[in-house]
Order: sequence, then C-alpha cells, then structure tokens
Amino acid sequence: MSKDLWTCTIEREYEGDAGTHGKLFSPDGKYFCRTLERPKEYNGLQNQRDNKGTLKINESCCIPEGEYIVEFTYSPRLKRKTFEIMNVSGRDAIRIHAANAISELLGCTALGYHINRMVKHTDGIVYPLYLRDSARAVKDFEKIAPKRFKLIIKSANKCSI
Repeated sequence: MSKDLWTCTIEREYEGDAGTHGKLFSPDGKYFCRTLERPKEYNGLQNQRDNKGTLKINESCCIPEGEYIVEFTYSPRLKRKTFEIMNVSGRDAIRIHAANAISELLGCTALGYHINRMVKHTDGIVYPLYLRDSARAVKDFEKIAPKRFKLIIKSANKCSI
C-alpha cells in the first residue's frame, strides 16, 4: 500500500453486543469525529456480513482491524456516491455513511459528532449506543477527504464517550 496516500485512522473500542465505537483522526493526527459500527463478533464469529436472504437477522460485524484503501464510488443501495472500503476479505460494498444506530448498518461504518448511551428513540427502541449529527459529519468528511485514501483501523487503549 502506498505511503504517499492521504491517511486517516479509526481508533476503536469494542462494547460487546452494544456495538463498536471509535474516533476518526485526520492525517495530521487531529480528532475529526466519532464512528459507530456493528459489534466485533456475532455468535462467536468475526468478519460476518449479513446474507441478503437473512436481513431479518442482523448478523453483521465490524470489519477487521487493518489497513484499507477507500474510494469514492456509487452505491446502488444508497443511490449516491459514498466512500467504499475496498478489499475487505470475504465482503463487498462496505461503506462509510450516515447512520444513528447499529441496526442501520450492515457491516459499514457510520460517522457522527456525538455518541450517547441508552437513548430512547422516537420508534420506542432504546439504543445502547446512539450516534448523533451523522449526516453532517459524513458531509463534512466528504469535503475534506480525497476521492481515494488509506484508512487504518486499530484498537484504542481507551476511547471514552
């Protein structure tokens, strides 16, 4: 992987079934926003992505830690261009997009400016982790990120909400 690419980093914290949250840092190491992803494991398995035939059971997991190339491509599901995390082993169409809860993610990564715990949404569901200002964070990130960049995903020693 080229060392000359614009590179940002996600430092994650895993919280069991509640999901995975983290912080996104720009290439100069400055904090940019929060991230939200599915849990690290589903039924003891990692790197799972929902089977399109079983969407009633959200079995996806966050993607494995590592280094990835990210490209701005068209998403048929979202019907617009978004950042796609390329070459995730055994998976495709893994994106960075807006979402408020892990139930809105199928293995993708959401960006936002605030994470709250135990939020009761208007749908009556209580979410253990709830990401706020997500659409604005994605829009702001799309303004600063080049159309192709490197993403490093790693664990954080401590990532407080």
